[in-house]
Amino acid sequence: QEKGIFILLEAFKNLKIKRELHLWGGYVEQGSAIDVAIRHLSTQMPLYYHGAYDHMNLEKVFQSFDICIVPSIWEETYGLVIQEALAAKKIVIASEIGGMKERIVSGVNGFLVPPGDVKALAEKMGEVALNFEELRKKLDFGKGQLSIEDDSKWHEEFYDWTVRNWGALKAKKSLPVDYVPQPH
Repeated sequence: QEKGIFILLEAFKNLKIKRELHLWGGYVEQGSAIDVAIRHLSTQMPLYYHGAYDHMNLEKVFQSFDICIVPSIWEETYGLVIQEALAAKKIVIASEIGGMKERIVSGVNGFLVPPGDVKALAEKMGEVALNFEELRKKLDFGKGQLSIEDDSKWHEEFYDWTVRNWGALKAKKSLPVDYVPQPH
C-alpha cells in the first residue's frame, strides 16, 4: 500500500485515454486487498501484473514499457527504480516525496505529482502519454544520475554530517535532510 498501488490503479481507471498498465514489483499475497483490486480491474481494462523480477532481466523488463510510474505515498529513501528508469531513458512520473523528489526535477528529467493525488497522477499520465515522443526528446535523463562512486561519496558525507550534528538535530526535532543539499 505504501508504494501507492491503489492510487495508481484509481488513476489508471480515471485515465481519459486508453493504454495498458503493466505492474512489476514484489510479491502480492493471494486474496489480499491489492490482489483482489488487480484481479477485479484486470477484467475491466488492460491491466497486467508481472510480479517480482530478477535483476538479471532488468534490461528486458525496462524494454517492455515506456513510462515508469512510482506513486509511493511514504518517504522512499533512495529511489533505485527511478535511477534505473532514468538510466534506461524512461519517462518517470513519481510522487513528490522523500528521495524521489531529490532525483526528479519536474519537467527537466521526469515529472512529480503530489503523493496520494489520484487526479493529478491521472492528468500527468494522460499528458505524458499524449506527448510521449516530444517529451522523450526534451527530457534530460542524465540529470540526477550519479556514478556509484559519487553517490557513495555523497551518502558517506551525509552520514558523517548527521553524526556530527546529531545533538543539534535532536534538540530542534529536525531531520538531516532538512539541512543538507541533495545530490543532483
